[in-house]
Amino acid sequence: MTSPSAVKEMILAGLPGAQVEVADMTGTGDHFDILVISEKFAGKPLIEQHQMVMGILEKEIDKSIHAVKIKTRVPSQKNPVDPKLNKQEWSGRHVKPRH
Repeated sequence: MTSPSAVKEMILAGLPGAQVEVADMTGTGDHFDILVISEKFAGKPLIEQHQMVMGILEKEIDKSIHAVKIKTRVPSQKNPVDPKLNKQEWSGRHVKPRH
Protein backbone atom coordinates (compact mmCIF):
# COMPACT_ATOMS: atom_id res chain seq x y z
CA MET A 1 0.00 0.00 0.00
CA THR A 2 1.37 3.38 -1.02
CA SER A 3 0.22 6.66 0.52
CA PRO A 4 -0.70 9.73 -1.51
CA SER A 5 2.07 11.64 0.27
CA ALA A 6 4.63 9.01 -0.80
CA VAL A 7 3.48 9.33 -4.43
CA LYS A 8 3.72 13.12 -4.15
CA GLU A 9 7.26 12.91 -2.77
CA MET A 10 8.34 10.61 -5.62
CA ILE A 11 7.01 13.05 -8.20
CA LEU A 12 8.60 16.05 -6.46
CA ALA A 13 11.94 14.23 -6.39
CA GLY A 14 11.71 13.68 -10.15
CA LEU A 15 10.26 17.10 -10.98
CA PRO A 16 11.67 19.56 -8.45
CA GLY A 17 9.62 22.73 -8.12
CA ALA A 18 6.43 21.14 -9.44
CA GLN A 19 3.05 21.60 -7.79
CA VAL A 20 1.66 18.15 -7.07
CA GLU A 21 -1.68 16.98 -5.74
CA VAL A 22 -2.41 13.30 -5.20
CA ALA A 23 -5.67 11.71 -4.07
CA ASP A 24 -6.35 8.06 -3.30
CA MET A 25 -9.31 7.23 -5.55
CA THR A 26 -10.44 4.07 -3.75
CA GLY A 27 -8.96 4.23 -0.24
CA THR A 28 -6.84 1.17 -0.92
CA GLY A 29 -3.51 2.89 -1.58
CA ASP A 30 -3.15 1.56 -5.11
CA HIS A 31 -5.37 3.82 -7.30
CA PHE A 32 -4.35 7.49 -7.52
CA ASP A 33 -5.66 10.67 -9.11
CA ILE A 34 -2.62 12.87 -9.78
CA LEU A 35 -2.29 16.49 -10.85
CA VAL A 36 1.18 17.80 -11.69
CA ILE A 37 1.85 21.42 -12.64
CA SER A 38 5.39 22.05 -13.82
CA GLU A 39 7.36 24.43 -16.04
CA LYS A 40 9.24 21.34 -17.28
CA PHE A 41 6.12 20.42 -19.30
CA ALA A 42 6.31 23.62 -21.36
CA GLY A 43 6.45 22.90 -25.09
CA LYS A 44 5.96 19.16 -24.62
CA PRO A 45 2.94 17.29 -25.97
CA LEU A 46 0.52 15.84 -23.42
CA ILE A 47 1.68 12.26 -24.01
CA GLU A 48 5.28 13.23 -23.26
CA GLN A 49 4.19 15.03 -20.08
CA HIS A 50 2.39 11.90 -18.91
CA GLN A 51 5.37 9.73 -19.83
CA MET A 52 7.56 11.93 -17.63
CA VAL A 53 5.29 11.29 -14.65
CA MET A 54 4.91 7.58 -15.43
CA GLY A 55 8.70 7.26 -15.68
CA ILE A 56 9.02 8.61 -12.16
CA LEU A 57 6.41 6.17 -10.83
CA GLU A 58 7.55 3.18 -12.89
CA LYS A 59 9.10 1.13 -10.06
CA GLU A 60 6.11 1.64 -7.75
CA ILE A 61 3.70 0.74 -10.54
CA ASP A 62 5.51 -2.58 -10.86
CA LYS A 63 5.19 -3.15 -7.08
CA SER A 64 2.27 -1.47 -5.38
CA ILE A 65 0.43 1.00 -7.62
CA HIS A 66 -2.32 -0.55 -9.72
CA ALA A 67 -3.81 2.48 -11.50
CA VAL A 68 -3.20 6.20 -11.95
CA LYS A 69 -5.21 8.99 -13.52
CA ILE A 70 -2.76 11.72 -14.49
CA LYS A 71 -3.46 15.34 -15.31
CA THR A 72 -0.55 17.59 -16.26
CA ARG A 73 -0.37 21.32 -16.78
CA VAL A 74 2.13 24.11 -17.17
CA PRO A 75 1.64 26.94 -14.64
CA SER A 76 0.35 29.32 -17.31
CA GLN A 77 -2.56 27.00 -18.24
CA LYS A 78 -5.96 27.85 -16.81
CA ASN A 79 -8.59 25.56 -15.35
CA PRO A 80 -6.47 23.05 -13.42
CA VAL A 81 -8.20 19.98 -12.09
CA ASP A 82 -8.30 19.43 -8.33
CA PRO A 83 -8.12 15.65 -7.73
CA LYS A 84 -9.12 16.09 -4.07
CA LEU A 85 -12.47 17.42 -5.19
CA ASN A 86 -12.63 15.46 -8.45
CA LYS A 87 -14.01 18.59 -10.12
CA GLN A 88 -12.95 20.92 -12.87
CA GLU A 89 -13.21 24.65 -12.45
CA TRP A 90 -14.44 26.52 -15.50
CA SER A 91 -14.91 30.27 -15.00
CA GLY A 92 -15.77 29.80 -11.33
CA ARG A 93 -18.28 27.01 -11.96
CA HIS A 94 -17.87 23.35 -11.11
CA VAL A 95 -18.63 20.56 -13.53
CA LYS A 96 -20.04 17.47 -11.83
CA PRO A 97 -17.85 14.41 -12.37
CA ARG A 98 -19.24 11.63 -14.53
CA HIS A 99 -19.90 8.31 -12.81
